Amino acid sequence: MSEYRQLAKARCAPRRLPQPGRIACELLCAGLFLTAGYAAQAQKPVAAGGSESAYEDGRVVQFTPVIARHGKTLVVGDLRLGRALADPTPNDHRPNVYVVCPGTRTEDGKPGEDFSLILSTLPRTEAPIEWDVYWVVVLDPAMPVKLTGEGDLLMAAQKAFTPDRDFDFANIPGAALLRKQMHIESRKGLGPYEIAGGDLPRLIIVPAHVAIRASAVAPATSPPPPPPPLSPHLEAPPQSSPRSAGPAGESAK
Repeated sequence: MSEYRQLAKARCAPRRLPQPGRIACELLCAGLFLTAGYAAQAQKPVAAGGSESAYEDGRVVQFTPVIARHGKTLVVGDLRLGRALADPTPNDHRPNVYVVCPGTRTEDGKPGEDFSLILSTLPRTEAPIEWDVYWVVVLDPAMPVKLTGEGDLLMAAQKAFTPDRDFDFANIPGAALLRKQMHIESRKGLGPYEIAGGDLPRLIIVPAHVAIRASAVAPATSPPPPPPPLSPHLEAPPQSSPRSAGPAGESAK
């Protein structure tokens, strides 16, 4: 064996550490391995998606879903609502986000294919939290689509209308959501939602059985401008002096 190989073998050979030193070295390596694993796991998950306009009690707020790099992303039309969470069961401790069809989010959307978002509340924190998702489908063709709060949805869901004889699936304003998310493609598919006598609710609210993470923030409002200063040419009107009294018991004339 050449001197070069002998030298290389001597340098590459592992040193025999005493028992305590070898144990300490192994513990140190294991700690570094775990630290690296946790760091890699922390870097994986999420990135903020684009903000969407949403309604909360009549006002417009910014709703920003958390988009995960891995996992199934909930997409409705051109709305990216983030990664579906592992716990889809509706939870009373989570606020609700309603996906309404048809909506008022876009002015150039095709009839029946645009969506809007309505939040049940505005969280106190600006950090992302978990939300339960609900589908809201407008069934009544005569119903105005300007819905801007949870109260509007609950009131409309309690009202009914009588469909015409010619009422068909194509007449349903929210047919796109029925077809794409609820897999209902005919008038008969609305049977479970019919009221006695064949009436239908003006809209239906159905759990999507999915939860997402998102933040909701009200747009910053600028303070009102201060009142303009008085012009130097404007002077306060002179105050009239009280009438002086005359001799005792008489007033000045």
